[in-house]
Amino acid sequence: MLDGALAGAALSGMQTEQVITAGPYGDASSGVDVSQSVAVSAPTDLVVTMETDLIESNIAHLELEFQNADASQLHTVSIDWGDGHSGTFNLAAGETSFATTHRYVDDDPTGTSADDYLVSVEVVDANLASISTTTAVHVRNAPPSAVIVSATPEINENGLVKLQVSFQDPGAVDRHTIDVDWGDGQSQTYQLAQGGRFLVANHQYLDDDPSGGASDVYTIRVAVRDDDLGEATRERIVVVNNVAPTNLQGGLVATTIDEGDVAQLALTFDDPGSLDKHSYTIDWGDGHTTAGAVAGRSVEASHVFADNGDYEIVFRLSDDDGGAIQAVFALQVQNVAPDLTGVDQLTPIDEGAFFTLDALGVGIVDPGFDNAANQGNAANGGEFEERFTAYEIDWGDGSPVSTFQIVQRWSGAPGTPTSATIKHDPHVYADNGDYTVRLRMSDDDGAPVTRTFVIVVRNVAPTLTLTDTVYEIDEGQSVSLPDLGVFFDPGFNNLANTHDPSNGGETVETFTYEIDWGDGFVDQGQLPASVFSGGPGQPTIGTLIDEHFYADNDRDNTPDNRYTVVVKLSDDDDGLVERSFEIIVRNTDPVLSPLQATDLNTKGQTTLTLDVEDQGADELQILVDWGDRLDIADPEARFVVETVYVGATPATLTLHHTYTGPPDPLHPAASIVISVKVRDDDFGTGVTTLGESNTETVAIDNPGEGVNPVRIDTTPQVPRLTFPERTVVEPLPSVTAGPQESAAGGDVRGSGGESKAANERFLELRIVYPDGAEGPGVQLSFQSLNNLPALFRNLPDNHYRLYLVQPETNQQRLVIDVYVRNGRLVDPGDESEGALDRPPTEDDSQLPTEGGVSGTPSGSTTASPPIAPQ
Repeated sequence: MLDGALAGAALSGMQTEQVITAGPYGDASSGVDVSQSVAVSAPTDLVVTMETDLIESNIAHLELEFQNADASQLHTVSIDWGDGHSGTFNLAAGETSFATTHRYVDDDPTGTSADDYLVSVEVVDANLASISTTTAVHVRNAPPSAVIVSATPEINENGLVKLQVSFQDPGAVDRHTIDVDWGDGQSQTYQLAQGGRFLVANHQYLDDDPSGGASDVYTIRVAVRDDDLGEATRERIVVVNNVAPTNLQGGLVATTIDEGDVAQLALTFDDPGSLDKHSYTIDWGDGHTTAGAVAGRSVEASHVFADNGDYEIVFRLSDDDGGAIQAVFALQVQNVAPDLTGVDQLTPIDEGAFFTLDALGVGIVDPGFDNAANQGNAANGGEFEERFTAYEIDWGDGSPVSTFQIVQRWSGAPGTPTSATIKHDPHVYADNGDYTVRLRMSDDDGAPVTRTFVIVVRNVAPTLTLTDTVYEIDEGQSVSLPDLGVFFDPGFNNLANTHDPSNGGETVETFTYEIDWGDGFVDQGQLPASVFSGGPGQPTIGTLIDEHFYADNDRDNTPDNRYTVVVKLSDDDDGLVERSFEIIVRNTDPVLSPLQATDLNTKGQTTLTLDVEDQGADELQILVDWGDRLDIADPEARFVVETVYVGATPATLTLHHTYTGPPDPLHPAASIVISVKVRDDDFGTGVTTLGESNTETVAIDNPGEGVNPVRIDTTPQVPRLTFPERTVVEPLPSVTAGPQESAAGGDVRGSGGESKAANERFLELRIVYPDGAEGPGVQLSFQSLNNLPALFRNLPDNHYRLYLVQPETNQQRLVIDVYVRNGRLVDPGDESEGALDRPPTEDDSQLPTEGGVSGTPSGSTTASPPIAPQ
């Protein structure tokens, strides 16, 4: 027997079971298998003794005995321990007992507090005869024991606690876990390796929680567990202390600011309590405080200071466990002088208009404002109200400076300046210009300051009222306008404005006017008859007086007897007003004086002299009925236009006429009645009822067919002489034609005279080129008309035109269009070169050709070749 502990008898607490195997069959009723063998011995009476209740990792003791009749027999013992382990043992010959041990290291399977194992024992001899038996063993788990826990007893927040755990467990193959509850809401489970009996762990306590205390106590709970429900627990206490914030850095962004500006604080700090919550308070030193929560580890805060002064700012930072840090900062707040608002884009005002700065939107502003909380704080002056003092206004126009008052004040706020309104007597500017205004004022913390701005004053054009009198005159009369117009201008004289170039420096309001009389005459640069300077609230007043001579009723080419008079009045700053009214100028009829005419001479010729007068500067048509058109029934149709007269009147005109035979063949010696009337250029236009003179008649004697009959020229015509066109034009000679003396008294014929001065009208002679173009003109005196033959005798052969020019209207009227050949007038359409060849007579050198007309102003007589009516 092994270990000598068992002596073949059942041990206390052990179970003995005997199974005798006699063969392959057994008796089920007896529980013993009995087999019979023939002459073969076998092991019998097997008795096994073993502990039935064990703690894991303890040793189980097994003893067995058996019998065998054959003492020389060898035996083999096989044991299956039931836990996956087995053993085979060989016994010596004749040996019939055996003892052995086995350690149950675990109560397997895992997860139970105890497990039962079935132990099987078999004894086999050399003849393979065997006997076997089984027994049960109950193996219980052993929980961990001898648990020792140690931990750092005290730390600061955010520090580490070191935990050490050791224990014992007889279950050599048990696997263990250690659960740690750190007491701060966090727990961890640690899995030990098989056979592990020791743990070291660290844990960080971020805060001393709960908040509000300088330290907090945490209970650490440790549970050691094996894999078969065995458990052992322990507890330890750790103290976690709060740590106040530290390392406060930063401060004021700017240590000097202006009143009304923002002071900014920017700070950072450290705190090992990563879960600490922080808050701050700021005493700004002006009666205001700021408090707030902190996010992270930085603080930014700002504050607007209402007034200047030296301020001490106290910053205090606290965590949620009573830890705090404090810093003090010095800030200097400077005063800002008041300024003006509304002056950048002022609305221009008119000269002569009253205004106030308040109405223009000008006011006072200051970034400082009231701070009622600052009362009694001697450290910064203790001021709690922003006030202003008004001094004076210089208007920049030379006028005396004005005082002003501050009538309303509105305290500002952060971001909004304090404002005030200005009150003063209304001011008025006498003239337009850019005026620099200077306003002097101060606030309660600084010296007076002067603020300047510019007021733009616009010129205002004068207003003009023209006469409402209806003026009617006859042509050739002057109109006097004593009430031409009255004007008003809000500007006025300001003699104090001298030497100020910024606004022009003008001192006097002056005016000129231009008047267009409607007849082509314009008077410019006219001065008013009177100007009375105004003053504040009183406009400048002026009057216009003028007069004008109207030579004709229709110089404006509008046949309505009306002239539109336009008056343009300007002030000295280009202000302009234009007004107009009408003057009626009536046409007057020409007046014809009694006629004078010579009796018919032997050549059938008469000379008619007439005096005509017209008040207007009209063109006059001279219509004559020579009394030799009696075959026309209508007496009015017998008149023909003999000439057109343009010139001054009264004028004397001389006309010549040759009769080809007795006007009345039935009464060849009857007197001839000549009738004359004159029409002006308004005849038939509708602007006058007549436009025609009285009709005058004169009777002349007719010698008839007596001793001195009227001679009729019957000379046959000769062939026309053809002249080639000249392409080279010789320059006009200098021509001065003097008067030609009369050789035959009343038979002298002349041309229409010009009575106006040479500087008003003149004659101009022009060469006509083959292509119809005209050369440059040569100005002739009116005396040239008195001796046209002498003029033409001195001209080179060519084509000429003679014009009457009126320079004031630039009008030109064709007087004569002639061809000159060899010093004579030639009619290209007349085959006799413009004259009929006939036998010479003693009168040929004295009498002009038929149809001639001459005219001069009254009191003069001249003679000239004929001028064809145009």
